Amino acid sequence: GPPSAPSTPAAVISMAVLRLFRNATIYENNIVQTVASAAGTLSSVIFVLPGLVMIGWWTGFPFWLTAGICAIGGVLGVMYTIPLRRALVTNSDLPYPEGVAAAEVLKVGAGSRADAAEAAADGKAGLAAIVMGSLASAGVALLTAFKAFAGEVTAFFRIGGAATGIGGSVSM
Repeated sequence: GPPSAPSTPAAVISMAVLRLFRNATIYENNIVQTVASAAGTLSSVIFVLPGLVMIGWWTGFPFWLTAGICAIGGVLGVMYTIPLRRALVTNSDLPYPEGVAAAEVLKVGAGSRADAAEAAADGKAGLAAIVMGSLASAGVALLTAFKAFAGEVTAFFRIGGAATGIGGSVSM
């Protein structure tokens, strides 16, 4: 599937969960990774469509027109993705593009290494890292919400006759 931000974590999580089933293959891991990628890409639709209704730009729901536009968009997306895959992923100047990273994670999840125990340990370690990172992120967000930590710091100062500022924020 097309790479996106949730692809690699989803592949690691599916790798750990699907290890519980003896007959799980790389295909099941790829399905999970692809669904997570599509969900991450399409999740913004949940916010856009109600916004269009609330501001009054979309007052009706023309089902067939909307379905046709979605179908044409999907076909065009596939038509542009296939030829651009080689240019953007395979022949990319990046030393380690995200698509290659997701593929390597899936290979590890399939136990393509000689030592299956080592691959299983890597899968568990990856899942543990994601869970610990999520808990740390939630902790920082909670402390920031309770104003125990500053979420952002901003400073303003004058240079000559003009004023400028500099700032930073914490985000996990």
